[in-house]
Amino acid sequence: MRNRERRLPSETQQTLVRPLEESSKILNALTAMSLRLGKPLSGERMEQLLADLTPYPVPAIDWALDNWGRNAKIMPTLADLLGLLQSYMAEHTAVEFCGNCDTGWVEAGPDHAGNRAVKRCECVSR
Repeated sequence: MRNRERRLPSETQQTLVRPLEESSKILNALTAMSLRLGKPLSGERMEQLLADLTPYPVPAIDWALDNWGRNAKIMPTLADLLGLLQSYMAEHTAVEFCGNCDTGWVEAGPDHAGNRAVKRCECVSR
């Protein structure tokens, strides 16, 4: 390991751990999806997907796996699932605007050609 890759002893790696009940629901959804496609998942693959999907809520994962299992013919890659999860999150995440912008956009003044320009409000980019 190179020096710049070494971790200090005082550094801690943060690991997100799901409650057993949530993990069980996700594993059941993975199993149902694989049964619909007629292609079993190995235990290692299921555990890896469970770890990779940790940042997402269980309802989003359940929706993505159900959607894939009903509409696809092949097993999903992680990228496939992340695309579905991003779609779910975009539809189910409420955004509160600051009131000083128009749905997250503010006037940025004219651009170099003199056209009206807008930019993302700080309330959206937080």
